[in-house]
Amino acid sequence: MISKGQTKATRPEDLVYSVLGIASDSETCGIEIDYSKHYTTVYAEMALLFLKSLGAHALAFSGQLDRGSDPDGCRLPSWVPDLRLKGGFYRYFKLDNPKPRLFSAAGQSSFTYHVDEKFKVLSVRTLKVDSVVEVGKVVNLMVSVDSIFDIHSSLFSAQQTWLKDFAHFLDVAFERYRWSNHDLGWYLDNIELYRKVPFVTKTGYIGLGHENMVVGDEVHLVQGSDTPFILRNTDGRYELVGGTYVHGIMDGELFDDSIRFEEVQLH
Repeated sequence: MISKGQTKATRPEDLVYSVLGIASDSETCGIEIDYSKHYTTVYAEMALLFLKSLGAHALAFSGQLDRGSDPDGCRLPSWVPDLRLKGGFYRYFKLDNPKPRLFSAAGQSSFTYHVDEKFKVLSVRTLKVDSVVEVGKVVNLMVSVDSIFDIHSSLFSAQQTWLKDFAHFLDVAFERYRWSNHDLGWYLDNIELYRKVPFVTKTGYIGLGHENMVVGDEVHLVQGSDTPFILRNTDGRYELVGGTYVHGIMDGELFDDSIRFEEVQLH
């Protein structure tokens, strides 16, 4: 039921509390069933539980890619996943058996974090890599990059516009930033396109990010993370947009003894 995202809880907090009833470590996880707490607090407690056990990797399942409606006016922080969405809770269950980690963007650094007493603001340490200056068009089919060139003919026409856009970014990569065929092969083998957009940063990095990223968003490395993240800075207020792939920084290439992380507060 959980694996198919077909839970039928009518109260949003029960998406967490119902799982506590069958979890083997429910008595030690630190989450107590308390219906006086707002569901946003309950979801934040669950997010912190996974941050504690999985580190920065858990942030990849949060962000602004999917956010449910909040009729009562309360809004989930961007670093807390919306478990009300179909499959929202299953994203965490998949982490119990993750694929081998392909990347080490933040090198050998260790993840540290702090949350305020109201469970609204998560403080992490990051390195700002660059700002986004171009964003392409979104892909709406669940396909990988290496299969998009062998897509079924009935679906191909729907991808032609995006493919032209993607080809532009590849031209940029080869001509302006001197990619090799090996670079392209690695890029195609290790990223997925579903609901992603290609982008270029101010200094020439090319990558794929979540569909709702915009020009002006920032690429950051969170201390201890495998992959970079897209953050949105609105007058000093940061929100997590989501994880991203950025060619050329995925294996710790940016790191030397001079690198210093700075604290960022995610709302």
